Amino acid sequence: MRPALMPIEFSRFRSNTSLRSALGIPGALIVMVCLAISSPAFGQDDLFGDPLFDAAPNKNPATENVSETENDVSPLTQQLLMQATLGNRQLAKSVSALSRTNRWPEVDLLLRGVAVGKIPTDVKADMATQIGAREYLRINQQDAVSPEAKAVLASLAKSQVQQTQSPKRIAAAIKGLGSKDSDARLAAARILFAGGNASIGAMADQLTLAKPMTDVDNLLPVYSRFGDGIYQPLDRYALYGDRVRREKALIALGRLDPDAGNLAAFTAVHAPDASSEERSIAASLLQRSYGEVPSPKRVSAALTQDLVQKRDAALLMDRDDQTQTQWALSSGSKERMQTLRWIKTTQLAAAYRDAADAAARLKRFGRVSPENQRSILAADLAYRVMIDPQWGTADQIDALRDSFGFVIDEGLLLQSIAQSIKLGDDAAALGLLRWIAADERLDGTTLLEQSGGRETPLVRLATGAAIPRIRFEAAIAVSEIASLRPGFGDRQSVYAGSSHVAKTLSEMVTLTNQPLAILVETRREVIVSLEGLLSDLGFQITVVPTVSSLLSEIDSGGDVRLVLAKTQLWDRPAIELVDRVRRTPRGRNVAIVLYGEDEVQIAENRWEAPTVLIPQPASTAAMDEVFAVTGRRGRLQELSSLERREFRQLASQWLNL
Repeated sequence: MRPALMPIEFSRFRSNTSLRSALGIPGALIVMVCLAISSPAFGQDDLFGDPLFDAAPNKNPATENVSETENDVSPLTQQLLMQATLGNRQLAKSVSALSRTNRWPEVDLLLRGVAVGKIPTDVKADMATQIGAREYLRINQQDAVSPEAKAVLASLAKSQVQQTQSPKRIAAAIKGLGSKDSDARLAAARILFAGGNASIGAMADQLTLAKPMTDVDNLLPVYSRFGDGIYQPLDRYALYGDRVRREKALIALGRLDPDAGNLAAFTAVHAPDASSEERSIAASLLQRSYGEVPSPKRVSAALTQDLVQKRDAALLMDRDDQTQTQWALSSGSKERMQTLRWIKTTQLAAAYRDAADAAARLKRFGRVSPENQRSILAADLAYRVMIDPQWGTADQIDALRDSFGFVIDEGLLLQSIAQSIKLGDDAAALGLLRWIAADERLDGTTLLEQSGGRETPLVRLATGAAIPRIRFEAAIAVSEIASLRPGFGDRQSVYAGSSHVAKTLSEMVTLTNQPLAILVETRREVIVSLEGLLSDLGFQITVVPTVSSLLSEIDSGGDVRLVLAKTQLWDRPAIELVDRVRRTPRGRNVAIVLYGEDEVQIAENRWEAPTVLIPQPASTAAMDEVFAVTGRRGRLQELSSLERREFRQLASQWLNL
């Protein structure tokens, strides 16, 4: 469905003088333009008919091979400028038509003079509609149109959005769907279609109410026309809504698509908190889709598989600029009912939200194995960290603690960390780490010691996590936990891996204000060139001559972001450099760039972190591909200069420096 265009309207002008005054157009301009035309103006019955508006934007017959110079004014341009004196709507139509004929100076002139602050919102909205979405985009792309004119255009578009998404307007249209007058119902539907996501949310709210303002039979045919985006809002209600909302959402999903409500029905059919009516609706949906009501064991297996698949999808998805609509449900109260709101979010964040929703379904099912408890906790915390990089305060954890339905103790947290390490789920590992760091109820001995004298998963994060942020936060958390144990400062405070934690603290003390890049090179002139390039990119540079010295430098730690190495190395082939770096705990996620004329066969799928082969870089632009790939693979925010300084100070305190 073509998106509705944002409206643009002007107050009515009763004379050319009033228009010139309001628009700030020099008094004699339009007259001068008209006098400059040697040929008489021509008439046209429909200036804004199909020939102008239906042509493709890049192949507009009216704008192809325009031979006029900027000093020439055609009869059509003259007529459009005269039309602009007739009022706001006519001015907007003139802007649209002038845009279609590539008359950018005239478009700029008309828009710059619009006094948007004096025009009512509904009039500006209508003006945006008259200009049209296609011309809105074309005008914004033109350098010949001034920023002032584009600002006016943006104001008109904003007014259109405000009007088309007005809650009162949409509520009236929803009520109008129940009218006995077919024309009134059609007008109401048009208003709802123009409202887009705002209409979807409002209609989903009504579909799940016990007493909607209009009959569901009137709502569903219009709601179903909005495309695939109609299912998630109802699914939110089916999972997170109150009793009545869940029941109504299941009914609506079943009527829209026999298979659309299956996942929600799987969750509800054996859920302990489901009403008998909700279970009956869910059973009916599943009976229709599968010919039977699945057993609790089968439901558990299906919901577990759904969680595993969605976590895997989130881990495999690249970080990019693509966005999609996500729906969230507000918490209800006695005074205020639950409502939906929509936001634009990245596809990566949406993937983590899908995993968190899958965890919520399995949690609601209630029969959760210890392994599933770990997955539920990890998926929930990973999503929270992805949308709020600073998540993890004591208040946030206290508010969340009782929502899982199972006990979250030291054993579960440590096992969940171990699972996250195995899966490479850095966001989950960071969320679990922050829970441990903020939860004063946990027993420190259990967190730092386990049978066999091995490092606990928490200590392993502090000693071997590939992500500097995780390693440093874990080292601080472990140090704080150890300080609370009896005998802190003597042998009783020693635990498996304590010396390695001290090593991490030592590397934190040496953190610089800039991230670290390691250059593997021996030629002096190349070193000088590449040091300058890396410095321009914001790196602190360390130069090493061999692979062995590179591995030693990586092992010494720090915020290492990049290894830049020539392909002709003294002590190892380039492919072995990649393999050796990737096998070191601190080198697993470091970007590696190889440069030179030698061909190096890089196993793209063997390691998750990026490895790129390029000619010797001569400018910072040569590194764009590297940083693009690194950005797509990353999950957590990189350390800022302020954070590196804070970690440096904390480590110094724990080492008594």
